[in-house]
Amino acid sequence: AGLTKKGTNQAGRIQQSIDPSLFEQIELVVSSPLTRALHTACVGFKSLEKPLIVHYDIREVGSGIPENIPRDNAAVIKDLQKNGCDVENIDFDAMKPDEWPQTDAGETTKKGRLDAFLHWLSQRDEECVAVVCHFNVISTFLKSTTNGRGIKPTNALPIITTLNADCTLSVD
Repeated sequence: AGLTKKGTNQAGRIQQSIDPSLFEQIELVVSSPLTRALHTACVGFKSLEKPLIVHYDIREVGSGIPENIPRDNAAVIKDLQKNGCDVENIDFDAMKPDEWPQTDAGETTKKGRLDAFLHWLSQRDEECVAVVCHFNVISTFLKSTTNGRGIKPTNALPIITTLNADCTLSVD
């Protein structure tokens, strides 16, 4: 499922919700492979013209609802282009699992996938990264912080965090 008109408008306001100097520091955007997250990333960070990596570990999994069912990347790209997204800077392949699209996450737990993602992120050279994913994924990240419990994710409203040396997050 893609973004509604309301969702597109919310994504378009991401830049205004981040301090301009911080927004300009973003070196990389990482997104879930699911259409609504990718569409949000394309709209919200379009002005940066920075690389966007699709990371398959930060997608929502389960519940059988249509927006959580992964699709072939060619279909996602077609939908993104139809909605005016420039897909030239999107790297769909660097982190792509061998079996994609897959309807489950294999034997790895959500926490295991998210820990693997944070470890991957800690190995990157970029200092400032925007991550676009889903409510339940963000909630899981926040529950693992010492100071993020009780924060409720809101559509297209950034939550600024710091990735600590031990691959844990702190909410800024």
